Amino acid sequence: MSTILTPTRPATPTFHADRSLPCRRPDVDPEIFYAEPGAAGNRQRVEAKRLCRGCRHRWDCLEWAIDSGELSFGIYGGATATERRAIVESRTKAGARPVPPAKAASPFGWGWSTRPDPERLRSLFHIARIYVDADGVLTKARMCQQYNVTRGKFAEAVAVVRWAPDQVGDVCEGWVPFESAYRYAQRVRKWVEASGIGREH
Repeated sequence: MSTILTPTRPATPTFHADRSLPCRRPDVDPEIFYAEPGAAGNRQRVEAKRLCRGCRHRWDCLEWAIDSGELSFGIYGGATATERRAIVESRTKAGARPVPPAKAASPFGWGWSTRPDPERLRSLFHIARIYVDADGVLTKARMCQQYNVTRGKFAEAVAVVRWAPDQVGDVCEGWVPFESAYRYAQRVRKWVEASGIGREH
């Protein structure tokens, strides 16, 4: 008598215990990350990817899934199983994931003469988050005009929110300079595109 084996989901990573993560919110059905084929499933996958885009552990989750060999089903770090398999195949070309910028020994202890205003940084990132979450509905020009921010700085904040969301808190608390977080976000973007995930916006 043959035994039918049913795929089992891998044990979740430690950071999944954080209830503030988008995938752990009480109003989010976890099944959307394991959607079945079909039109309804496609809608669920789109929503799951949207939630992943704003998660500060997005790349940690993606790396965990790849390191765990989870390449068969589910969405992790905004990537489907098919996309994760493509990432594995192209890793030789992409190289290792960029290393985050080193933190200062103390808040705002970079040795710079000008210290940024933490509240202005939080406000800038908040506006950037609104733009990213709008998922193409808003324009950068409109946001800059409405909130009276320069286009260059706003674009850099959007890049950090989109590609290196884990750096936002460190920047606002003074552990990492804004410019360093932006450069890291640019490296992550290039690494992601080379890894085969592609840009989703």
